[in-house]
Parts: sequence; C-alpha cells; structure tokens
Amino acid sequence: MTRAQLAAQPFIILFALITIGLIVIFGTNMIGKVAKFSQAVDTINFKKQLENNVQNIYNAAPRSNKQLTLNIPTTIEGICFIDTTKPQREDIAFEQIKQDLEVIEQTKNNVFFETKDGAAEPLEIKNITPDPNPLCFKTQGTIKVVLENTGQEVTISHE
Repeated sequence: MTRAQLAAQPFIILFALITIGLIVIFGTNMIGKVAKFSQAVDTINFKKQLENNVQNIYNAAPRSNKQLTLNIPTTIEGICFIDTTKPQREDIAFEQIKQDLEVIEQTKNNVFFETKDGAAEPLEIKNITPDPNPLCFKTQGTIKVVLENTGQEVTISHE
C-alpha cells in the first residue's frame, strides 16, 4: 500500500462508522413511529368494531342481544364504559380514568382507557349505556361483553 492509501484508510473507516450510526438511528426512529401508528390503528379498529356491533344490535328487534369478544390494543391496561350524565366516580377501578373525569366536566365520551403511557383519547359510542354504571374491565388484549337492545338504547354488560 502506498502512503496515500494508508492515510485515507482511517477516513474511510470513519465515514463507514458514521454511515452505519445514522442508519441505526434512523431505523430505530422509524420502528418507533411504525409502532405508535400501529397502536393508533388498533384503537381505531376497536372503535369501529364496537360501533358496528352496537349499531347492528340497535337496529335489531328489542331484547336482541349478542355476546362479543373485542380485541383491545396491547397498550391499554383497562377500559371503562361510563354514562357521564350520572357517573359513579367511586366505583371506577382506574385512577387515571377518575382523574380524567374530574378534569372533564361535560363530555359526550363514554369509553375511557387506562394506558401505560396515559395517551389514549376517550371515545364516544352512540346509543350505548353501561350496566352497571360504570362498567370497567382490566384488559389483556381482549374483553368479553354482552350487547342488548332495550328498545331505546343498547346496554353493554359483562359476559
């Protein structure tokens, strides 16, 4: 090897290390973004699945019911269905949800989440009332519920 080649070799190694470092940083960043996006999609799928089932039961004959197993995103540790017009705050099993309800006085949201990072937005599902109020579940990826048409609304309860 010539002297010029020997002098250039450390620069080539340094350039390779910097390139590899940037690829690792960029890749880690993108994996994190994809994971967050996946969790948001799971939450939207849960909402759509629940809304569709509630609407189907609401449009069915009174006293119709359906047992459901709903898939819950893995970041959600607990879920509460709450009629916010008459909340029973002392019966709510999750501290984060209690705090959310204290901050939000008037809301149409009736599905609240307890998460690992505290970032899940509450949802509004039309024509649904929990029985009992509040109806809380500790989740492990799924929950089992019963939807029943009462003639004016759909009640959700434990299976």
